[in-house]
Amino acid sequence: MKFTTNGKRLKEMINLCLLKGKYNQGLNNTKGQMGNCVKITSESNTILVENGDASTYVRVSKRTREEQSGGSFHAFVNADTLSKYLVDEESAFDFSGGNVKVLTGNSVVEIPTIERHEYAHVISRFSSSMQKEFEESPSFSATEKLVLGTRVCLDLDDFVGAFDMAEKVGSSIFTINANSKNNTFTVSSDKMTESLSTSVSPIETITRDAIVSFSLPVSKALQYSSDDQLVIFYDDEKPVVFCTNDVVIMRAPRMEA
Repeated sequence: MKFTTNGKRLKEMINLCLLKGKYNQGLNNTKGQMGNCVKITSESNTILVENGDASTYVRVSKRTREEQSGGSFHAFVNADTLSKYLVDEESAFDFSGGNVKVLTGNSVVEIPTIERHEYAHVISRFSSSMQKEFEESPSFSATEKLVLGTRVCLDLDDFVGAFDMAEKVGSSIFTINANSKNNTFTVSSDKMTESLSTSVSPIETITRDAIVSFSLPVSKALQYSSDDQLVIFYDDEKPVVFCTNDVVIMRAPRMEA
């Protein structure tokens, strides 16, 4: 039940899974984040960090150079407690006996794991059922019953740039609109007398129309991805899933107050 990885990169993965930023709550915006407990999993030569709540699921993965010892395992940890001990060098992590040991240089840190995540059932459901392969798929299966049929493939930097512009409006509510007739995709936001709409050129032909609004500071999280393309799956007023080769984020649609 051990693995070795760069501490700084693991800290980045943990912070990404907190999804810190501005969220809309009715008529107000507020700085927020997801819960401070994350799930860390080591399996084969992959490390996963996951988090979830009633409307969101996020998964970040990292491939390692060597197979991990001790087989597959997972643990819930306090993000702030673990992160303060992670430094920019190779560190060994040992999850056993209800504790996490972090070995960096001559230092050994030991902290307790957390018995249960408030939304462990959400993480477990989507971790086991969510589609892993998406690059060539025309649809996305989040669960057996939730299959999203609208696929949009974009340059990741182009989407992040468009989303950054939409955040300047300040409503923290964003709408994405796929139009198959004109083969266009737009990211928009509006607040009282201000509005912004940015077109992002799709890499693939859009074959299905869909529009959905949501509140989530997603661009900051996607900037950590090593991929150069982003695939978005969604349908009208259904959850939206953002996929790269190392980041998956699912967010429920925003319902009007």
